[in-house]
Amino acid sequence: FVIKDQDTFAKEVIPQFFDLKKFTSFTRQLNFYGFRKMQSKALYKNQGSNEANTHVTFINENFQRGKPELLKQISRSTSTKGVQPNNNQEMETLKGRVHQLESKIRVMKNDYEAR
Repeated sequence: FVIKDQDTFAKEVIPQFFDLKKFTSFTRQLNFYGFRKMQSKALYKNQGSNEANTHVTFINENFQRGKPELLKQISRSTSTKGVQPNNNQEMETLKGRVHQLESKIRVMKNDYEAR
């Protein structure tokens, strides 16, 4: 979804539905629900109108027009370390790989010092 005027949105829309007052707080809450800010095109110094620079787009693969069945898949991240619960196996794999690399570095360091 697109927000065309952040200031107006923060003053008029956010207070109607949320106990927030700042647009940045609203953005943070969206991030907890898997929404990410998307930049539609590259902005270069002194290029584009100021009006276009105030537009912000948020995306979430489960927030699509005409597909209300996807909405139930949007949930707030409850992980305290920023890792989604379904990523535990990947996390364990990465921890194992880090351990292997640390061991390899120790061996290489010992070989280097032995020279």
